[in-house]
Amino acid sequence: MSTESSEPAPIDPKVARFEAVKKNSAIACFVICPTLALLPPRKLDFYTFSLTGVWLASANHLTFAYTGRSAWQRLAIAEGRSASPAQSRYEEVQRQLREQGIKGAEKVSSKGGLQGIWMGDEKEGWKERRVKEEREALEKGESYGHLIAKHFKDALGFENKKDESREDGKKT
Repeated sequence: MSTESSEPAPIDPKVARFEAVKKNSAIACFVICPTLALLPPRKLDFYTFSLTGVWLASANHLTFAYTGRSAWQRLAIAEGRSASPAQSRYEEVQRQLREQGIKGAEKVSSKGGLQGIWMGDEKEGWKERRVKEEREALEKGESYGHLIAKHFKDALGFENKKDESREDGKKT
C-alpha cells in the first residue's frame, strides 16, 4: 500500500501565521524603508544603508513568496537562458569589434610596439610641422584656443574629412 497522497500535507496553524506575519512585514518594509530614507534630513549614513539593506531583504523575501525563487536565483537563471535576438546581435557586434581591434593592433604593431600605439599614424617631422603651423596661425592672429580646437579635430578625424571633401571639389 502506498503512503503517497495527492493532497499536500496539512500545515501547522502556527507556521501559517508566522509565514503570513513575515510576508506582511516584508510588504510593510518594502514601502516604509524607502519612505523613511527619503524623509529629511536626507544623508548617506549608516541609517540609510541599514534601510537599504532591509528594503533589499524584504524585496527578496517577497520575490521568493510570489515566485518560489529568490531574486538571486532568478538572476542566476537569467544568466543561463538562451540569448534573445537582441542579445545575440550584441554578441555578434562585439565579436566583430574585437576582430577589427586585433587587425588594428597588427597595423599598429608594424610601426613598432608601444611607439606605434603612442604615435598612431603620425609621420616623421611632425614636431617641426606643428611648430610651423603654430607660428603661421599666431601670425594670422589666431589664438591658442583655435589651435587646440584644430588639434582636437585633427585627432578625432574631423579635419581629414574636410580635406578629402575639398579635394573632391565639394563644399563643406
